[in-house]
Amino acid sequence: MIRKASCWELYQYLLQCRVLGDIVWSKGLWRNSCRESGDMVHAVIQSHRTFYTVHIVERLQAKGVVVASENWESENTLPLPVQLLQESARLAVNTSAKIGYKLH
Repeated sequence: MIRKASCWELYQYLLQCRVLGDIVWSKGLWRNSCRESGDMVHAVIQSHRTFYTVHIVERLQAKGVVVASENWESENTLPLPVQLLQESARLAVNTSAKIGYKLH
C-alpha cells in the first residue's frame, strides 16, 4: 500500500540518499520546504532518466548492440526511458521508505 509521506519523513529519506544528503548539507539546504525537497527529488529522478536515455539507450542503439522497446521483457531488449522510471518507482514502493513517484 502506498502512503503519502509527511514532510519530516521525506526530509529523513532525502538525508539517507547519499547524493541528496551531500547536496542538502553542503549547500545548507536543510531548512527547505517540502516543495523544495520534492523539487530536489524530481531533479535527481529526471537527471537519471536523461542519463539513461543519452548514455545507455541512444549509444547502444547507435552501435546496433541492442534496442529499447515497449515490450522489453518479452523481446529481451532495453526498457524505454519511461519504463525504466516506472519500474524504479515500482521497486521504490517496496523499500522501507515506501516512496512512490512519477514525473509529469
